[in-house]
Amino acid sequence: MKVLCSTGAGVLSVLLSACSLPQPPAVSAVSFPEPESAGAMLLQQHCAHCHGAPTPDTHDASSWPGVVYRMQTRIVTKAYQPMTDEEMEALIAYLQKYAGSVQ
Repeated sequence: MKVLCSTGAGVLSVLLSACSLPQPPAVSAVSFPEPESAGAMLLQQHCAHCHGAPTPDTHDASSWPGVVYRMQTRIVTKAYQPMTDEEMEALIAYLQKYAGSVQ
């Protein structure tokens, strides 16, 4: 019984230390073009759950729809509130407006 308790305590210790690992830095909405726009707010609200929200110039305009749809799938699998169709359209329009150039 003693071994089980010490093993359980060790596992708990590892789990608790994992919670204190540094998280990726989040980009504030102020760093985005038109920071008060619906697109910038959606980017911050929905993309920062799992990682820092990317700036719109991270991808070119033609790539953003695929990225957003792929991330929507991940949002759902992680049990976060998915974006509505209207939110996705607004986010994609915003990202495409300020997208980077094709590389």
